[in-house]
Amino acid sequence: MSNTDTLYTDSTPAERKRSALSRFWNALIEGMTPPPSPSLDKSTSLRIRIARPMCIFFMVLVHVNPGVAEVDLATHGVRLADWVRYFFADGVGRTSIGLLAIVSGFLAISTARVFPFGKFAMKRVRSLLIPMVVWSALLLMAYIAGDQVQPGYLEHQVGEAFAWSHIPNWLFGITDHPANFPLGFLRDLFICALLTPVIVLAMRKFALPVLAVLFVLMVTHAPSPFLGNNIPLFYSMGIWFALNGQTMERWIDRHAGKVILAFVIYALSLTTMSFQVQLHPNEGLEPIFTGLMEVERLFGAAAFWAIAGMILKTNWKSLITRLEPFAFFVFCSHIFLTTMLWMPFKFLVGDYYHPAYLVFFFLCPVLTFGLAIVGALMLGKLMPPVSAVLNGGRPLPKHAIGDLFRAPDAAVKLPKEPVGSKSVFN
Repeated sequence: MSNTDTLYTDSTPAERKRSALSRFWNALIEGMTPPPSPSLDKSTSLRIRIARPMCIFFMVLVHVNPGVAEVDLATHGVRLADWVRYFFADGVGRTSIGLLAIVSGFLAISTARVFPFGKFAMKRVRSLLIPMVVWSALLLMAYIAGDQVQPGYLEHQVGEAFAWSHIPNWLFGITDHPANFPLGFLRDLFICALLTPVIVLAMRKFALPVLAVLFVLMVTHAPSPFLGNNIPLFYSMGIWFALNGQTMERWIDRHAGKVILAFVIYALSLTTMSFQVQLHPNEGLEPIFTGLMEVERLFGAAAFWAIAGMILKTNWKSLITRLEPFAFFVFCSHIFLTTMLWMPFKFLVGDYYHPAYLVFFFLCPVLTFGLAIVGALMLGKLMPPVSAVLNGGRPLPKHAIGDLFRAPDAAVKLPKEPVGSKSVFN
């Protein structure tokens, strides 16, 4: 008789049941545990550091005032300025979120330790949840102050009048976007972070079916715990890439021109379709249009990754990588700054239909980046603990303004350490 037979003969049914449950639990934990975190390849690390500020720059374009609600195509027709604004804001800018979510999932596996899970989750509370709440509280206070000057301002900004029952949503984004609307992205990333072990298991055992389900969830906007159904798909893709050791760099670089061209054609097609939807509202066409806009994020993620690879081969990488540590601060503060820049333009120059609007449109993200970085450096010098909280628990780098914005060059000393779990959006 074998030792195994003796073991099962001598054990009781309860002991055998506990043993089976133990083996099942151990196998489950093993399936949820990512492989040991290797160091990122230097080129991948730098490429991520280039992609982040680039994606944030185009995301700022999405929120340059005014909103689409103030565009009157029926009265003014479709002008060249409309084509430019819609293409760069809605056609290009809105897709940047896809690559940011992919990178977050990729780094969660490539550089972070998911277990012990409590420690992993608490890091995400500090880096995602707390900044979302604090920045939303600051913006909410600004809206309330604005409401005292211009009654109805708060409701115009958040879509509902003040009520104490709305505050949990405005701060935490429980069932709707927080007061600082773009920070709903952080809320969804936090949920994805909590689900990371489950996603790891799913990407190991059922990657294609799960990704297919998440794709359908994204394009149909079916009810889910997420504010943006695209985030779980892209975060899961990042995890899948990391588990399989894929960065897609070689493939993207080989087909960069085709990838970017396909993205441009897709974005132009959706720009045309958006005019059609606004000028001729159709209940049957609008869901198809919104679904196609979500699919565009896949093209955008590939295109931004390709462009980051192109920049990596130029001297511009030195300037852009110096801006990367401030990308999170720019992201969280850009609604404040774009609004602050819009007010003097609107009162001193004109509105969306002024001939100078496109100058403002392209200058706004540049000024937003500059003002946010200057503010972050000043805050980091005067109140380091506060700046660290606002920056997701990450101390801001101590640069001199002149050094930070010096012209791109090839002599910049590149960081020795790879991008890790303390980086932006992770």
